[in-house]
Amino acid sequence: MTVRTDPVLYSTRCLGWSILFFLSITTFSCYIASVPFIQAEWSLSNVGTSVVFSSYLFGYAMSSLVCVPLSDRYTPGMMFLAGISAICLPNVLFPLIAEGFWSASFLRFVSGAGQVVAYTTGIRLVAHHYADRRGIAVSIFVALAYLGTTLSYVIMGMLLDRYADWRVSYLILSATASLSIVLCVIFLIGSRRGTRLTKAQVPRKSGRLEPRLLKDASIAKVIAAYAIHTADLYVVRLWLPLLLGAAFSYQGMGTSEAAAQASTWSGLMFMPGAGSVLLGGWLSDRWGRRSSAILILTLSALCSGLIGWLAAAPVFYVLAIGCFIGLLTAADSAIYSTTLIELSPEGKTGSVQALQSFIGFAAGAVIPVAVGSLIDLADDQIKWGMAFTLNALLSVVAILFLMTLTRAEKNEGGLKPAQPRIEPVPEVIS
Repeated sequence: MTVRTDPVLYSTRCLGWSILFFLSITTFSCYIASVPFIQAEWSLSNVGTSVVFSSYLFGYAMSSLVCVPLSDRYTPGMMFLAGISAICLPNVLFPLIAEGFWSASFLRFVSGAGQVVAYTTGIRLVAHHYADRRGIAVSIFVALAYLGTTLSYVIMGMLLDRYADWRVSYLILSATASLSIVLCVIFLIGSRRGTRLTKAQVPRKSGRLEPRLLKDASIAKVIAAYAIHTADLYVVRLWLPLLLGAAFSYQGMGTSEAAAQASTWSGLMFMPGAGSVLLGGWLSDRWGRRSSAILILTLSALCSGLIGWLAAAPVFYVLAIGCFIGLLTAADSAIYSTTLIELSPEGKTGSVQALQSFIGFAAGAVIPVAVGSLIDLADDQIKWGMAFTLNALLSVVAILFLMTLTRAEKNEGGLKPAQPRIEPVPEVIS
């Protein structure tokens, strides 16, 4: 019997794909940081602002049904390149041609469609090479993804402070992120010198979506928990910076200054989440997937249930709890993706990832809009408290799904890392 030896975690098998995705996803927070300026320029309501934001997630969800299953059939490396191209190019066009609700929503829809392709194929390419340390390897990819999105907040905050026009800031950051396309081409060409799996080694898969996989109760419940995690994540990513901006305004700060400060501080609060993803992956390799996720969700629910009620309190309290939320909303991200790869039937990983992405990001698209509606309708004194309490209750529902995982009861501490089932990946392996 051949013993598989994991590559070192800093090898190109892990870091190469991770760094490319990191650079492309620094576009993610360009819109969010620019919201106060875009709202004023286009006269958007909170609901309209939420829909433009969520169009990215709708694009992610819809693309997952068609594009992600194709990674079972076609070369993931080329799909990864197509994905990061679709992320970056619409973001370059956004400050150049977006003039209102519809054009902005369309460009963000396309960019979201690109993210799901790059993200899922990137995770799959990393996971293929690791068995004993698969959780931490996938966590490195996810952590760098989080670092890219949060670094975007900080950079956009600095650019908005420097330039009077939000479009200039948006263009500078999105154009820089587009360098990932060129670097990915170079990386793929260089990888041809490595090991390539032959057609005989790679069984041909259908590349079609298979919804019947949801009949597996364990897969369905993990996807449901992931969907709530995704909704929680994007509620926090959209509304926590605006809550923080409101908190600064309550302290007497001007609107523009409060928006720029909120963007910068949000990035600083979310940035440690990259480290917490690694911690969550490491913990799940040792303590079990389910138990680790339940612990993280419990702590996240407590913080979300509290922060909204402190909007008018001294801003220090919002910043302090926001730092914990930044850590906790990210910490369990890799756990769900790794678990679903381990639960997937042979040859169906892409289809399971497609279902995960569609259901997860459909929830992630709808819930921030629902929260925006609640903020529009509720009294000013309670709107932030109600919004984030709703977010906390969602985490409680995810905990209930994970606690009823029947397959996990066969393992000691929750969903333990499975014995490695390594499917061939039709890709150049550098």
